[in-house]
Amino acid sequence: MRVLLIDDNEDVMASITLWLDILGYQVMTANTGAQSILIAQSFEPDVILLDIGLPDMDGYQVVKKLREQSTKKQPLIIGLSGYPQCASHPCCEEGFNHYLMKPAKFSEIQGLILKYQHATKND
Repeated sequence: MRVLLIDDNEDVMASITLWLDILGYQVMTANTGAQSILIAQSFEPDVILLDIGLPDMDGYQVVKKLREQSTKKQPLIIGLSGYPQCASHPCCEEGFNHYLMKPAKFSEIQGLILKYQHATKND
């Protein structure tokens, strides 16, 4: 499984990337929305972990562009944020499959990925 991690916090990015590497996922990272959109075009991730608060555009703008450009099966997109009000944002329902508050538990992220992985094997 290819995972694209988008976060502007270097510590968060480093810890999640290490954890995903240990689990055997192929991981690419981006720290801005614009960078993530370019990477997603060539990397074609199966799963995207997307921070809501990015420096150049917010996660809602990014998820909209990612959904528009996806040419293969739509990736699983999990929104991550430390802002509780993001979970009730109307755009969250339009592009994200799930939304988790930071700090998200690794087991919760892994459970969502495994559920998605299992569902796509049965398609």
